[in-house]
Amino acid sequence: MARNKYWYVNTYECGRAYGGPEEGGWWYNYGIPIEKSIVCATEEEAWRKWEERAYAWAEYNAGHEPIENLNGDGVIRVFVETHRATTFPKSRPYYS
Repeated sequence: MARNKYWYVNTYECGRAYGGPEEGGWWYNYGIPIEKSIVCATEEEAWRKWEERAYAWAEYNAGHEPIENLNGDGVIRVFVETHRATTFPKSRPYYS
């Protein structure tokens, strides 16, 4: 298995969007990048940077309901990924 050349710490504004009325209504998660990706040479470095960024956003998130709650209003989430930050999902999902 190939080793990743770089690791990225990506910060997103995450929320839930209404997918449609099928089966009583369904929702999907989305994320919009809000900070420039932090490029790290090792996974260990990435997790250290993740901890710093997650801590920096903790106070903001404390005042918001998680997106999984019915009244959730969005939160900031930080991820360690193998690519630069990009909006997700790439396209609106459809119920199947």
